[in-house]
Amino acid sequence: MNEISKVVKAGKASDQLKRDYDTLVEFTEGKIDTVEGQEKLARAFEAYLREGKAPTSRLATAFNTVADLLRRIYSGIQPDARPARSA
Repeated sequence: MNEISKVVKAGKASDQLKRDYDTLVEFTEGKIDTVEGQEKLARAFEAYLREGKAPTSRLATAFNTVADLLRRIYSGIQPDARPARSA
């Protein structure tokens, strides 16, 4: 969520991402940059990933955007790009 916040605040976000970010800010009651707000988002996002349900339809849209971003990021990681694990 921190990276999305940086993109939005830098003015580099799409209109949809801006709307989704506003939804996330509203859900955290303006506390998106605090531990409390991030914990609240994390719990709701984990439940969304696990159960496919969000507290509101707007939040479901925002979570879907975040999940899509994460899928695109992780699909680009090649197996040999992972750091070696020490024994």
